[in-house]
Amino acid sequence: MSELVTPEELAAAQVSRYNPALNDWNSLIAEADEILGYELAKDELADELVGIPFIVTRMQFRPGVNRPTGEMKDGKPVLKQGAYCTFECVLAPEFNLTRINVARSGSGLGKLLTLEVVPFGPGEHVVLNDGSTGLYRQGVEYLAAKGYIVLPEPIVATGPMGMCSYDLIPDEWQDIRAGEIRYDEDGFGLYEVQVRLFAKRGLRLSEYENEYTAPGEQAKTRYFA
Repeated sequence: MSELVTPEELAAAQVSRYNPALNDWNSLIAEADEILGYELAKDELADELVGIPFIVTRMQFRPGVNRPTGEMKDGKPVLKQGAYCTFECVLAPEFNLTRINVARSGSGLGKLLTLEVVPFGPGEHVVLNDGSTGLYRQGVEYLAAKGYIVLPEPIVATGPMGMCSYDLIPDEWQDIRAGEIRYDEDGFGLYEVQVRLFAKRGLRLSEYENEYTAPGEQAKTRYFA
């Protein structure tokens, strides 16, 4: 149960009436309460987080696209319900251009000449959605290592999509020991948990060709770095 605020504390927390002659933008910001909102870093925009440190503060699992099971039927892969994870992140309070460029070089991205072109600012709140063999797998592996969830044995740590234990959706986990789970109208387990996962080097990119990519095109997977 939270403690009640005393009348004295409440009075001290009150702000004065806005006066344009006395209150400029900076003074208003200094006494303002910030709205907790997150900017969605989608597709190519997410690539700009390469080399930018951030902390994941919450993970939410939702129903995603169907995934292969590794089995074949009538010459076609057998699919099952997949999931994706929403990672809520807080960016570092300061960016280092040199370190960002080193990380970008390792991920095949061009060099930045100035931090002014980075589409995110220090301390901003960002959301990443991922259901791949990159961030999703790393997220599930992290939760299992922390003991927040228990995966069924034997643990298969690597393999194609759908063949790794870290590809499992919440309904397939053996046990949940931290966080909360509820079920949508289709019976899918919607799981969320508060975490503190530090990606010191932001994201790392890996591009490759597989049986699903068109000729001359490459698939991309993002990883915490």
